[in-house]
Amino acid sequence: MAVTLHDHRSAGPVLPDMEASNSKGSCWTCLSQDISCDSALPHCKNCESNHKKCTGYGVRLQWGPVYGITRTNSPQYKNSRTSRTSRMQNTRHTPLYGSLSTFSLLPVDNRLLQHFLRHISTIALAIDYTENGYRMLTPMALEEPALLNAILAVAAAHLSKWQQVEDTESHKYLRRALVQLQEVLGDPESAVKESTLGTILFLASYEVFNGTNKWKQHFKAVGGWLKLKSDTTNLSSFLKTWICMIDTQAALNIGQCSIPEVEEWLNTEAEQRNNQHAIDPLLGCSRKLPKLMLEAGRIYRLSKSENSDQLEVQCDIRKKGEALKTKICSAVMDFQSSPTLSVSCGREGLIATTPSYQTQPDFIRRICAAAEIFRYALLVYVYRVVNGYRAILDMETQFAVDEVYRLLPFVPDAIGPGANLGWALVVVGSETDSPELRQYIRCRWHGLKILELNNNESGEILTEEVWRRRDSLQYEDHLSWQDVMQDIGSEQILV
Repeated sequence: MAVTLHDHRSAGPVLPDMEASNSKGSCWTCLSQDISCDSALPHCKNCESNHKKCTGYGVRLQWGPVYGITRTNSPQYKNSRTSRTSRMQNTRHTPLYGSLSTFSLLPVDNRLLQHFLRHISTIALAIDYTENGYRMLTPMALEEPALLNAILAVAAAHLSKWQQVEDTESHKYLRRALVQLQEVLGDPESAVKESTLGTILFLASYEVFNGTNKWKQHFKAVGGWLKLKSDTTNLSSFLKTWICMIDTQAALNIGQCSIPEVEEWLNTEAEQRNNQHAIDPLLGCSRKLPKLMLEAGRIYRLSKSENSDQLEVQCDIRKKGEALKTKICSAVMDFQSSPTLSVSCGREGLIATTPSYQTQPDFIRRICAAAEIFRYALLVYVYRVVNGYRAILDMETQFAVDEVYRLLPFVPDAIGPGANLGWALVVVGSETDSPELRQYIRCRWHGLKILELNNNESGEILTEEVWRRRDSLQYEDHLSWQDVMQDIGSEQILV
């Protein structure tokens, strides 16, 4: 019987499309008043003749009804005709009873925020560093309730797993975050703040960490936010790289590249210079690799197209695959070098600093080994996309598999560089028939369970199902781990 994953870990609603519907092409002022609009540019003449401010035709985001709450019946709107600013001020200055923390939060909220700062901000990336972007979001969160509650929802869900108790708190914070985000998106000025983007990304992370597929709907909202923002030149490098991390995984795992801005960010001048030995602290791979991952994802998508069986398309796939393998081979990490940390989408080649203990030779060897595991896994991935899943590995690809197994002992810990190796374990584990090596992969998955992130559990279930089908003639045509992922209903982010 095939394994099927269900979204039983998150009882939240199925989210609607995030872009507000405007099929009439009217300006938002006329549309809100349900009157005709001449759609003139730059402003409609109907608004001008009626001495009204035309709010234009740009993209707007919406969050739709959440848990049965709409904008008009939400607690923020009931019995209140005050402005949004007044409502936010009232929310922020509501008297808090009981002892307060240094963050001016209730003790339970303070405990969750401390858990986020001390633990989640460390295990949610491959390499902790001084300018850790998760921790840098805290001051912003203390000013923006939606962002704060999204962070607390993630923290509450994770802490309950660590303590092995029933999660009774996270949905309370999740519900608050969704309602407050809905309110924020109703104000054009607040909607384009970085805190709004951060809120949406944390909501996506909540679903990723809980092992559900609902992250895709939140990530679709990220694309809508970027359309709304339009100019992302000054957008936080950390937020860009966070988006990049999710988009590359979506491209590799399910063949979907939904954020066109990511490639533009990766093609900056800073990305082209002096990054031979730079490692992205979020992913834990060479700074060159995310761009190559997107290329691999595009080839995978082409291999799944309706005309992929045509000779011309197959030749194109092979040609692109060989060119990409050459690029991947050139991104080799020198173990004798002193790698720097640099987020992939840094505007000016941002060099992140690290705590002093991380400059020790053993730690440098670990981060270089993790970066090389990513690179070798990508080589294996490209070979399979180009040659299919019945082809026997050639010498180059078999060497890549062997090197991953040789390097894995250099990265023994789940916390740190080893935290983000889930994707590599799936790619290389899917090529493994040896009972001894399969048991080793199981031990690695077991080690990752200490992080209590359910996307790792999804990766383990996926690997076991691939092995089961690989050993069964019944599933001879379904050995692609991406196909298996879709069959069991687990289109997951594996890092």
